[in-house]
Amino acid sequence: MPAHYSRKDSKFDAEFKEIGAEIRRLRQKKKWNLEGLAHFGSVGYSFLNDVEKGKRNFSLAVLFDLSLALNTTPDRILKSALAKSHFGRLGSPDA
Repeated sequence: MPAHYSRKDSKFDAEFKEIGAEIRRLRQKKKWNLEGLAHFGSVGYSFLNDVEKGKRNFSLAVLFDLSLALNTTPDRILKSALAKSHFGRLGSPDA
């Protein structure tokens, strides 16, 4: 399977959208445009745009590259994003 591909429907759509939104939030916090992060994250502009919108699957290698470019760690991106999804409720008493 390629490192990334367009997604159709997935039971994890919400999670990919939250991860993409977190990447966008971190990019904007640095006041970078898409082109800047795409360059430093070693990905294409259109690909990154789709990732931020939750429209693309991507490999761990891509997450590692983007994390390095954003001066953070993959686990911080995932933890922040997944806390807003149903995974964030798994540890709660209501789960």
